[in-house]
Amino acid sequence: MRTGTLLIRPDQTADPIELALRDHGVPVYKFAIIDIQPLTIASHQVKQWCNTQWQGVVAISPNAVRCFDKLRKKSPWPTAQQYYAVGAGTAESLASATAQPVHYPAGDFTSEGLLQLPELQQCENQEWLLITGENGRSLLADTLTERGAKVTTAEIYKRVPQVNTLPDEEPKWRDNVETIVVSSVEQTRLFWENLSDAGKAWAKTCTWVVPKGRISDFVVSLGIEEQQIEATENAATPSIIRTLTKVRKSTAMTKKDTSDQPTAKATDSGSSTPQQKKASAPERATPAKLGLFSRFLILMITCSVLVLAAGGYFVWQAQQQLVSETQAQLSDMNARLAESERPRTDDRDWSEEISELHDTMTRQFEAERRARERGLQRIDTLRLETESSLQQAIDDNARTTQRLSDEVRAVNARQGSARHIFEAYDLVTAATHRLRFEYDKTGAISLLQAASELLESQSPDRDQSIIRQIRNDIELLEELPTVDVHAIALHVQRLQPQVRSLPFSSEFAAQLQDDAQADISADISQWRQNLANAWSSFSQDIIKVQRHDEIPLRLDHDQRTFILGQIELSLQITQQAALRHHGDLYQNTLRDLLHVIDTYLSTEHTDVRQFRAEVEVLLDLPVEPDYPTRLLSHAMLRDRVSDLQSNSQGE
Repeated sequence: MRTGTLLIRPDQTADPIELALRDHGVPVYKFAIIDIQPLTIASHQVKQWCNTQWQGVVAISPNAVRCFDKLRKKSPWPTAQQYYAVGAGTAESLASATAQPVHYPAGDFTSEGLLQLPELQQCENQEWLLITGENGRSLLADTLTERGAKVTTAEIYKRVPQVNTLPDEEPKWRDNVETIVVSSVEQTRLFWENLSDAGKAWAKTCTWVVPKGRISDFVVSLGIEEQQIEATENAATPSIIRTLTKVRKSTAMTKKDTSDQPTAKATDSGSSTPQQKKASAPERATPAKLGLFSRFLILMITCSVLVLAAGGYFVWQAQQQLVSETQAQLSDMNARLAESERPRTDDRDWSEEISELHDTMTRQFEAERRARERGLQRIDTLRLETESSLQQAIDDNARTTQRLSDEVRAVNARQGSARHIFEAYDLVTAATHRLRFEYDKTGAISLLQAASELLESQSPDRDQSIIRQIRNDIELLEELPTVDVHAIALHVQRLQPQVRSLPFSSEFAAQLQDDAQADISADISQWRQNLANAWSSFSQDIIKVQRHDEIPLRLDHDQRTFILGQIELSLQITQQAALRHHGDLYQNTLRDLLHVIDTYLSTEHTDVRQFRAEVEVLLDLPVEPDYPTRLLSHAMLRDRVSDLQSNSQGE
């Protein structure tokens, strides 16, 4: 059954459509029929584009933005009064590169839609820069020129057809793909021209997801029926994803409607003759030997049935006994009633005895009914508990069997000819863990390079798309900035020796001088002065709790030592937080340190100001690198490993 989706798109670092489909469990086959290659542009030409003041700058595609961003190097982006893009995806890339708002058409993501904007109607004597690829459509440049604008076209990349591997990939598509996604006329034409006759017949049976307008009309001109085409509102990624979701839902409903047909066939086959049943009887396979767990399960079921049978027999015996007793009581009551109806010589009133007997019988019947209901309820509870325990045992057995089957399948797959795929998957998984938990970009790149070399040495042709994506991930990681936490830690370490020499504020210094003067002398002849100093110190320290809302805090020598020790401890915590990439602890500790400096130290002193300035510089430095938490190559290898395990299960 074909359930895959073929994406005919150029290679990108992370294709949102591919990631969205893989997250929903859809097999994705990506083929880059066009390779985007940057053109060699003279440096003075690039500087001229970047240094010119433009009325408007227009980017044709995200590839144009990416190529121009690499081409300009250290030069700034061209300055313009307004920035424009053909579609939402291009606008997002351009806004990220220029840090400026970007205008684009609301619904029609084409050159025609962009030309309908009111800002592009009056362009006389205006300088416009058009960033595009080689041999692209000239509609935008020609129309702006007709409206009086001076258009400079910057062709910075070229589209190179990549059709050599298409014949090798085509058989796999015919067996697995039912939906084709393409977003340009040029890619559609190259794809169709390089298909074989069998491939074209297969393509006519697939569902085509293409933007409406020129591309959908071109697909119809190839001979694809209109009911096989699902036109999106535009070429934006959200529109394509919504259309693919709708296609998959409609396909699922169609398969559900057609699944009722085998039931009718099974009903027809039930009316076969006894001779046909006898003829088919020898074809049944002999049952396999029962395992130990199966025998135990049968024994448990047999015991449960015996328990239920014993309970039912007990209830039947109780009912029989109850019926016998009830019949005896009814016979006795009838006899007494018959005797009471006989004519008596006395005029005794038996109504009270009859009423009392009736009440007694009613109470007995009610008690027996409640006892019978309790017995039935206990038996039903026992049955439910037995069924629950049996069902739990069956579920545990099924989970254990599935787990053992998965382990056996995984071991067989790893020991097969494709074991290098599993080794590459383990390497890429380890690289992802290095980025997410250890922030080790160099180690992650080394693991990715090892995975790429392993795949190139074992299956360079078959796994070309995975190898290419691993290289793209390596390039992405190499372009990310590295946070030098060791330099930050050394900077913090250089500050620690300066702490003991930092002066306190004037109020605290005065207190320290008073304490030094109030020391008791060791000379015995000054005993009167020593006694007076001791009494003065005792009088000052006898009350420790006092209000100091508006009075400067005065510190003794031990408190000063404690504050300096607190500053040193804060620097040590900052150093450890930087080495371990703990951004929150790093920022909070430095903020607390600044508060201590402003509260206790003399901020007018040069050393304190310099120390505080260095702490503020450390506060602005980042310690947590912004590395990606997942890689597209990891998702591709995960799908490949799943396919190998599924194939091993089928065998």
